[in-house]
Amino acid sequence: MKRKKMIIAALMLSVVTITGCNKNFDNDVTDGYRIGHRYYIHDMLSFQIDSIRDYRCPADMFCMWSGDVDMFFKIYYQRQRIDTMIHLITNSQNPFDIGGYKWKITEVSPYPGSSEKKRETRIKIEIKSNIPTM
Repeated sequence: MKRKKMIIAALMLSVVTITGCNKNFDNDVTDGYRIGHRYYIHDMLSFQIDSIRDYRCPADMFCMWSGDVDMFFKIYYQRQRIDTMIHLITNSQNPFDIGGYKWKITEVSPYPGSSEKKRETRIKIEIKSNIPTM
């Protein structure tokens, strides 16, 4: 009887833990990934964008250099956290491979403007499996 109660208590605790962890994750990426949300590729691979440093030329200005975007994020792979920063226009960093997937940041919006109102940043990332299909 005591063993049965312990099993029921353990099951209840695991249900509470599972629902408690999942309620903050948002995997709706139809309009781009957002800063501060955690996204799952599968059970052993997920990521979270921490911040963006955007120093691109504003959309309504003429610049000699187009600028770049630095994206700071965490990748959680096989129970390890990898803190990283990627430059959007650097081909040696974007795309990159990790966890059997090729990641490429393709867009960060909105594009800066000299008179731009503050809007939520959206990031487009292509994540393609490197594992060949049969």
